[in-house]
Amino acid sequence: MNQNILHSEYLFICKPGMMSEEPDYGAVLGLISHLSKDELQDLVNNDEKLAELLKDLPQMKHLANQQEMLLASNKSLAEFNLGLEPKLSQAKQNLIAKYEEAAQLSESVNTLKGQVGK
Repeated sequence: MNQNILHSEYLFICKPGMMSEEPDYGAVLGLISHLSKDELQDLVNNDEKLAELLKDLPQMKHLANQQEMLLASNKSLAEFNLGLEPKLSQAKQNLIAKYEEAAQLSESVNTLKGQVGK
């Protein structure tokens, strides 16, 4: 068995609602305690079956739901931010125009100061 499967997919599973990184071994033991020796050996030898077993754990389902909600939230925020782009672009153009106008006025003032000083 590939030991990394067990650790990478289960190590950070925690009880739903908890922020701890401590695994809930009871949930796994509850699922495998009724299995025969042959079925357990099959899990040891078959990474896909082990991954499927772990995927069906309540903690994994909870994490998958959290991930789905975060992805939806992220998409919603991205769409909102993209909706602000035209307003931001217009404000940027206005700022550029005002900056150019201020630069011209500053140049005019400096020219007039030079003429007055002569």
